[in-house]
Amino acid sequence: SDWSQCSEYDGEMRLIAESARVVTIETSTASYCGGAHPNEGQGFQTFDLATGEPIDFNRWLTQPAKPNDRALPLKLLERLLKSIGNTQGDDQGCIERMRETGQFELWMSPKGAQFRFMEGGRPYIVCRDDYALSFSTVRPFIRADRRKEFDAVARSFSAR
Repeated sequence: SDWSQCSEYDGEMRLIAESARVVTIETSTASYCGGAHPNEGQGFQTFDLATGEPIDFNRWLTQPAKPNDRALPLKLLERLLKSIGNTQGDDQGCIERMRETGQFELWMSPKGAQFRFMEGGRPYIVCRDDYALSFSTVRPFIRADRRKEFDAVARSFSAR
């Protein structure tokens, strides 16, 4: 249905990470247009504070297959899933879906490189969470031409 015809619409933005070099803003939207389920969306954008330009950390990875593809390089995905397995407990359905799609958004925070599972399928929305790996774990998966910038962003969080 056309979102402009929805009877309810709500949107929210919040700051989820900031350093001397970057800020990351999360956006959440929700609407009800009739039917069995409401619509919802979630995403975030990181900005370079020096230039004001957006940063897409997924594009810094060694294997961005397609411009709009969010699939992680396989070895990085496996490291992340091993880490997530400790937090998801018995919910192997989430882990299997994450392995199947590999669709994660990458951003940086004081906790390290953050990954959010970006699944739109209703049964897997419960799998959305933020999972962190250390900057040093992620660094080998950053393209050589972006490592200097990656290191500077990582340092900007530890300098706070």
